[in-house]
Amino acid sequence: MRLKNTIIDKTLTYASETWTLTKRERKQLNVFERKVYRRILGPVYYNEKENWRILTNKEIYGSVKKPTVIEAVRLNRLCWFGHVQRMEGNRIVCVGLDMYREWKEIELPKGYFIYIWEQKD
Repeated sequence: MRLKNTIIDKTLTYASETWTLTKRERKQLNVFERKVYRRILGPVYYNEKENWRILTNKEIYGSVKKPTVIEAVRLNRLCWFGHVQRMEGNRIVCVGLDMYREWKEIELPKGYFIYIWEQKD
């Protein structure tokens, strides 16, 4: 378990402060994490049926008692946001933070929308 915490988690969440995760990517990260936990924790002997079985998702998260990868990414992003908030105002990251997104509807096929960045007034 220590190997996962020190090597796999750090490698997996490297530079996660800048990620924008889609629903599909969040699902893939969760699947990978559960796969690693199943490999570490191994199968469980099921006495009633007298055979081996893999752990369910609930059993995995119940026995690990550690934040998921997605929660770690969210925490990293929040820490980065706090770091940027404390920076001087003339840094490029702060200038980018002062900008905001505004929806502009442009006629595109099949109802697509485009994000257009505009400077705050």
